[in-house]
Amino acid sequence: MVDRLDDDPEIDFVYCNYQLIDLANKIKEMVSTGNPEDLYFHNCIGPCFLYRRKIYEAVGNYDRNCTLVEDYDYWLRIAKRFKMEKIDKYLYFFRLHTSSLTGKYGGTDFLARQLEIVKNKNLSKTMYLLSISRECFINDKNVKSIYYAFLSICFNLMNKDSWYYFLRNIKRIASNFFFL
Repeated sequence: MVDRLDDDPEIDFVYCNYQLIDLANKIKEMVSTGNPEDLYFHNCIGPCFLYRRKIYEAVGNYDRNCTLVEDYDYWLRIAKRFKMEKIDKYLYFFRLHTSSLTGKYGGTDFLARQLEIVKNKNLSKTMYLLSISRECFINDKNVKSIYYAFLSICFNLMNKDSWYYFLRNIKRIASNFFFL
């Protein structure tokens, strides 16, 4: 990771894939992190990252009000101003256990509310609405996804991703209607 930062002074933040291990040090899952543009939809960075000091000097500290999602809030603030790059290698082992905060709160309503607060705080209205549309699309809530995609389009007519989810949902609903 240091080598990548040294190789390209234009890159300010790097992160990599990782392996989840259990208490017996057995690999449970190989986790491929997302690309930097995926960050607008979910926290895709993972637990292993490295960034230049200038990021901290410009962005400051983690926001302590963002309980359980302070890292995601930080990454979104960084993404607005700096170049991020994924290193597509498995360079890190991460042990997840039930007593961790992620283990206790993962998938809870509290965590979902915290994520919404961070997205609303850091994303443009277009991207915030698009992220809701995408989440609805993934969960087969097609009408709701169309609604949020349409709102996203209202804020930015030229956003091709908003149009993608809008039209994709219409196609999904039409195919369900005609092929029942």
